[in-house]
Amino acid sequence: MLQKFEHKIYSQTGADGIISFLLDCVGRGGRYFVEFGVENGIECNTRYLREYAGFSGLMMDNCNEHRVIGLYRETVTVANINLLFEKYGVPLDFEILSIDIDSNDLWIWNAIDEKYTPKIVIIEYNGVLPPPISATIPYSEDFQWDYSSFSGASLTALNQLAQKKDIR
Repeated sequence: MLQKFEHKIYSQTGADGIISFLLDCVGRGGRYFVEFGVENGIECNTRYLREYAGFSGLMMDNCNEHRVIGLYRETVTVANINLLFEKYGVPLDFEILSIDIDSNDLWIWNAIDEKYTPKIVIIEYNGVLPPPISATIPYSEDFQWDYSSFSGASLTALNQLAQKKDIR
């Protein structure tokens, strides 16, 4: 269903159009996003929102920093994700949470305090593990993706976490 809304401007695939459609459905509210795993912030899920839709937000990556656009060099872990949200003043209610770190995505999302309530969660999944397989890599702060299929979590595992977090 969402494929008809795909449109790529700055996202890696057609996410720019899908995100716009979803925001039309849920509302744009405070126009705030959080995205981590953005590399240099050029090709990411929130760039269009930042540059053309009046959004602001927090972007984090463990290799890059560009404070003018709100990109901070941070290594995101289970132990520090909520501290980082506090450090950068993430509002409790915001529009978009986008996670793309090629590894501990599920574990980080699970660790985010329930007081933070994004309207939309975008998270990379491992497409090599089709439903109904529920699997994720073991959590490791030191995990480095080697470009193999050993990464992230299956769609089923992420869906189970969404249900646990009561996200629909």
